[in-house]
Amino acid sequence: MRTLFVITNLEKGGAEKQFIGIVNFLRDQEDIYVITLFKSSEKSELVVDFSLNMSRFLPSPVKIIQFILHIWKLNPKIIVSFNFPSLLIVKLSRITSHRFIHIISERNEYLGGNFKKLVRRFFVPKNTVYNTNSLTTASNLKKFKITSHESVSYIPNWIEIPNSVRKYKNHSHMKWLYVGRLIKQKNVFFILNLFKEMVVQIPDIELWIVGSGNLERKIYAYILRNGLEKNIFLLGMRNNLTPIYNEFNYLILASHHEGSANVLIEGIAHGLIPISSKVGSYDQLFLNQQFLVIEDFNIEKFSTKMFHLMALSKEDFMTLQIQLLDNIMSFNQINSVGNKWIELIEKVKTKNQV
Repeated sequence: MRTLFVITNLEKGGAEKQFIGIVNFLRDQEDIYVITLFKSSEKSELVVDFSLNMSRFLPSPVKIIQFILHIWKLNPKIIVSFNFPSLLIVKLSRITSHRFIHIISERNEYLGGNFKKLVRRFFVPKNTVYNTNSLTTASNLKKFKITSHESVSYIPNWIEIPNSVRKYKNHSHMKWLYVGRLIKQKNVFFILNLFKEMVVQIPDIELWIVGSGNLERKIYAYILRNGLEKNIFLLGMRNNLTPIYNEFNYLILASHHEGSANVLIEGIAHGLIPISSKVGSYDQLFLNQQFLVIEDFNIEKFSTKMFHLMALSKEDFMTLQIQLLDNIMSFNQINSVGNKWIELIEKVKTKNQV
């Protein structure tokens, strides 16, 4: 029984990395077919069976019809949709094919803007399964009756666990790391304003930023305008983050919303302790350590918790570090996550048409 995976594109982001790892794991045991909708600028580690190569700025009706016809030809029993745009086209394919196809909707954990909330309110209940990588989201889906309880699935994200983790790095005591796209969703300017205030109290505190995006030039201008060239550094996009993670003790994230917030999981896996807004799987990752979680975007509250973390003794830091690391190793490795996907697909196969 063929299972079709559809994703918007294969840029080098968090959802795409998850998609590639899961599909490569499943291909050894399942009949998997992969379709991408938009052009990808990077060569992928994944074999794509079919790509529409649409422009993300001007989706072509002809391409969409081509996609639908391709779905009819493939006749899959299950479609897994990664990303919201692909979900809409998958829905249209099922409606026009006049045959029942089970749909597993994936990677739509956060609700986004009002338009997306409205659309998802009507689209989500028609999925066979709504899969999420956040326990909080799974709970909210049930709580607000967005879909039935039995249609909610929780599978955490997988991460690569390094063979060895560098423990406390003394030289990194005042160095903080941000990893992520430089876009509005990530709330980077809040972090910049935060460090601008903290420099007054700790002149040698540093923020190192890894990533790229449409705010990059504005961020650089902000650094120059506020005289922060000795405190805030832009490293650009990096493919191999391990050498960078190994230089830091602390990670910061202040996003407005996230799916699973992979960077938190990866940071913990490399021995960093994060402070984050309430996004992704923070509730499961942080083991109820409330001083690692920020309730609202208040500079004073954020900085107070950062000071608390930096004030930990080396022994207390390493104790917390080991607790967080042991926690993610219990559920975030690829074999564990891949087997949960196999269980989910097999469960869906046995469902009756609804």
